[in-house]
Amino acid sequence: ARQAMAIDSAGGLLAVCRENKQTPIQLLAILNASEQGIQSLWREAPTLLTELHLVHHSLPCTFLLEALAKQGDALSDEHKAFFLEQSRRFMLCADSVQVQLVPVRFAAVCRAFKDLLVHGMGRPAKEAIRPLQHAIRILQPSDSGAITPIHADLLQVCLLSKFYSVGYDLLYPPHGAANKGLKHNPFVIVDPKKTGLKVTDFLLFCYYGGMVCVGRKALREGLKFFLNGLTVPANQLSSIVVECYKKYILVSLIKDGALPPIPEYISQVVQRTVGGHCACYLDLAKTFASHDLQKLEAFLKKEEVARALEGDTNMGLAHQCLKSLQKRVVQRLTKTYLTLSLQDVGKAAGLEAPQAEQLVREMISEGEITAKISMKERMVLFDESASASSGASGSESGNHGAKGAGSFNDPQHWQQRIDACIHIAGQVQKVDDSLSYNRRFLQNTAIQDASSRFDVS
Repeated sequence: ARQAMAIDSAGGLLAVCRENKQTPIQLLAILNASEQGIQSLWREAPTLLTELHLVHHSLPCTFLLEALAKQGDALSDEHKAFFLEQSRRFMLCADSVQVQLVPVRFAAVCRAFKDLLVHGMGRPAKEAIRPLQHAIRILQPSDSGAITPIHADLLQVCLLSKFYSVGYDLLYPPHGAANKGLKHNPFVIVDPKKTGLKVTDFLLFCYYGGMVCVGRKALREGLKFFLNGLTVPANQLSSIVVECYKKYILVSLIKDGALPPIPEYISQVVQRTVGGHCACYLDLAKTFASHDLQKLEAFLKKEEVARALEGDTNMGLAHQCLKSLQKRVVQRLTKTYLTLSLQDVGKAAGLEAPQAEQLVREMISEGEITAKISMKERMVLFDESASASSGASGSESGNHGAKGAGSFNDPQHWQQRIDACIHIAGQVQKVDDSLSYNRRFLQNTAIQDASSRFDVS
C-alpha cells in the first residue's frame, strides 16, 4: 500500500510532499514508515526545508526539524543557526491540524529550540517566550485548556528571564474566573495521545509553575503547584518530585511559619522515600520550629548545609525563611507589648536598630502588623485591636504607621498616645529612682518584709 511506502532519498521525500495526493493521515503513515531514512537525511535538511512550505507541509517539516534536533552537539554552528531560525519561524506559523497529529515530535522540536537558544547559543531566554506561546496555541486542542509538554518549557524561560508575570498569566489568565479573584487554574489534562503529555512533562509543569508563582510573590499558589507535583501517582521516586518537596518545605516556612505533614493521599513510595532525600531541609524546618533565631542562623552557616542549599540554588529561599522567623518574632512582641524601643525590637529579632526599623516599616506596609513608629523617641507603638490587614503607611515628623478605622487612622491621636506612654514611663522611672534613695521608705519596706517572713496566718 502507498501508505506503507518508505522514502529513502531527498528527492523522493520532496516528490511525495509536493504531490498533495495524500490526506494528512496517509502522509503521516508514509513519514512514519520512512523515519530512519529521514533521520539519515539530516545533513540535507536545510535544503529540503527551504523547498517545503512551513504551513502547507507542516508534517514533513516537523520530521526534518526533529532529525536536526536529535543530532544535538554534532550539529555545526551553521546547522545550529539554521535550526534556531527555522524552528522559530515554524513555531509561529505551523498548521495546527497537521502538528496535532505528531504532538510528541513537535514538542521535541520546541524543546530543542529552547535548549539550543538558552544553553547552546547563550541567547537571552526571553527570546523564546513568543515562539513558545504560539506553539502552545498550535498544539493545544481548541478551547480545551489542555496542558501540553510545551507549558513547562515556557514557564522555564519565564523563570530564567524573570518574566514572572508572563508565566503567571499562563497559569492564571487575566480574563474570566481568575480575573475575578477566584484564582482558578483553567488547565485540564486531556488524552495524552492528543497532546503528547508525559508524566515528566506534568511534573516539570508543576515545578516551574510553582517557581513562577514564588517569583511573582504568590506563595499560596506556588505551594499548590509544588503539592500537585508531590501528589502525582508514582511507582518510584522522581528527582523532580524531590525538588518539589524541597521548595514546598521552604515556601511553607516562609508563608505559614510551619511545615504541614505530607498528605496521606500521596503515593506510598513518595511518603516513604522523599524525606531521605531532603534531610537538610527537614532539619531546617525543625530548627525553624524552635523559634530561636540564633539557632537558625547558626544552622544556615554550617558548611554542609550551605553547600547543600547552594547546590540546589535554594540559599535565597533559605534566607527568606530567616526573615520570616524574624517577622514572626516581631509579631509575637505585639501580643506582649504596647510600646517598645527599636533597639529592643532589633535585639529580639537579631538585628541592629536601623535594620529593625526597616523590618517594622516593611511589616506595616504589608499589613503584617499594625503599628506606629515615633522617630523622635525611637519607639514603636503596637495596636493589637486594629486589623493587621488594614496596615499601610502614614507619617508625621518621621512617623510611620498603619491606617485603620476611626481614631486609629489619625496621626495626631497616635502621637498623643505615644507621648502619653513615654511621659508615664518617665514619671514611673522618676518615682522608682526617688524611692530607691528614700531612707524612710526603705526602712518601712524592710520591716514589712521581715514581718511577712513570720506571718503564718
